[in-house]
Amino acid sequence: MKSTSRFIPHIVFVLLSLGAGCINGVLGTGGGLLLTFIISRSLRGKGYSPKDVFVCSMTAVIPICVFSLFTYPSKLAPAPGELIGIVLPAAAGGLVGAVLSDKLKTVILQKGFALFVIYAGIRMLLH
Repeated sequence: MKSTSRFIPHIVFVLLSLGAGCINGVLGTGGGLLLTFIISRSLRGKGYSPKDVFVCSMTAVIPICVFSLFTYPSKLAPAPGELIGIVLPAAAGGLVGAVLSDKLKTVILQKGFALFVIYAGIRMLLH
């Protein structure tokens, strides 16, 4: 028989993950932030670094974004030519960023990400 103390946190993480998907679907963003928190708490004390947690959350965000993409009205999507002009440079930037992130200290990545989120939040509030 399963221990209640282990079962309850699992249900909490499942519900929080469901919430992360809903947030991403409604807002088009933000699910990854919540997933990073969820994954960091579920992997705490198991020997994973903050970079490992970030990779896990990015992996979880991919299907969330794909499902969210299919729920938006197609008339709002960019034309295929415009999409290629956005996706290919973004993918190249992601590759460069992944290489750089492996060379930077975790504390620099955490503080840089925090500043980026604060900046984006302020811009959203002002517009």
